[in-house]
Amino acid sequence: PLFELEEAQWRYQENSSLFFVGNQAHFPNYLAIQWLCKTFAPLLMIENPDARIVIIGAAENSVPESWYSPNVEFLGDSTKEEVVRRFVTSSLFIAP
Repeated sequence: PLFELEEAQWRYQENSSLFFVGNQAHFPNYLAIQWLCKTFAPLLMIENPDARIVIIGAAENSVPESWYSPNVEFLGDSTKEEVVRRFVTSSLFIAP
């Protein structure tokens, strides 16, 4: 079987945005977000200070302060349209 082509398709946007989507209430996503914030984000800042990690599924006021980093943006819950927009415009998508 073949998949039908989606109208919205990824195209390189020359941005430094890394995208993760996953509700933090699901424990594997919680662990993935924790790793992104506490382990990956500091290393990414060294290698590419302009890169940003954008997370849908966790709000800034719902994560521990130790997860805060200048290069991490917590968007909380979002709409399907915003998730699709991030999928097709971010330079990289990280899946747990």
